[in-house]
Amino acid sequence: MNNFDEQIKNLSSKNDIEVLDAIEKLRINGNENAIPFLIELLKNNKSEEVKNDVANLLFELKNEKALPILIKEFNKPENLEYQRLLVSACWESGLDCTPYLFHFIELAIKSDYMVCLECLTVIENLKGPFNPEILDKTISLMRIAADNNEDGKFELLHCIWEVLVDFKE
Repeated sequence: MNNFDEQIKNLSSKNDIEVLDAIEKLRINGNENAIPFLIELLKNNKSEEVKNDVANLLFELKNEKALPILIKEFNKPENLEYQRLLVSACWESGLDCTPYLFHFIELAIKSDYMVCLECLTVIENLKGPFNPEILDKTISLMRIAADNNEDGKFELLHCIWEVLVDFKE
């Protein structure tokens, strides 16, 4: 068993000290393939210390290969409880989410207020450049979503729309 596999195995230990040690070793030697296991740990471990350590590790990601995995994970219905944290990890990590603009627009529209707020933060921090067709499509979608919103997110959706319009200029 290689070191990575051993740390993944240790994430499911009943001993929180072993789990925290595995998280620390993944922080140093891990890769994007650990993300689904870390999310499972968030869902299954009761320790707040472990959950905080996982969140901090996700916020420290510096590998661009982590983004597609984070996006896949935050779109899974079974990860809904941790969606806000996973979206937050996208901007906290400082990774460039520009290629995933459309994913964040869709999520902002369909999610609750707090996840939408995290999506706004991600979108505000996009570096560009933007595909003009995708930008036009997202501007149109966001305008429609804001105008038809009935769940208290009009202001947030309108802010996202304004950010998108500013990107076009």
